[in-house]
Amino acid sequence: MSVLGVFAIGLVLAAARFVAYPAVVSAPDHVHVVVTRIQSPSGGHTISFARQFGGVTGKVYAQLVSGERIPENAIMCCPFAGIPYSHYYHYAVTFSHAGIQTGVASSDAHGCQVIARNALGGGRDVYSWYAANGVSFWETLQQLVNAPLPI
Repeated sequence: MSVLGVFAIGLVLAAARFVAYPAVVSAPDHVHVVVTRIQSPSGGHTISFARQFGGVTGKVYAQLVSGERIPENAIMCCPFAGIPYSHYYHYAVTFSHAGIQTGVASSDAHGCQVIARNALGGGRDVYSWYAANGVSFWETLQQLVNAPLPI
């Protein structure tokens, strides 16, 4: 095979990755939700909820990304961030497509009221808990999968 042929195959594969990547990341088919109760100041933790779901994954993902996207390096004022909490929930919501992890959203569900999503390939987006319609991500998560609401 000629150098030009190898280059052409590489170019086609690279283009396919850029076309397929958004479709895979934005269309997860499974979600794994883990809610951990954090005890402060002792730092102890207990898993309160850990389950996988398939049928509601699209709705969970849609609610997550419907929150206002917060620009990278945005200056945020978090009036409750410095207040010590006696206990709170940490949420980890892992999305996958065809058995491949496509992203993990996580939040301590207090303070700045944001949830961060780390995507396959290293991208990171931060969203408000609240969608434009005023519905909280946590309310939707509880309705869809019965995960506990923040404490």
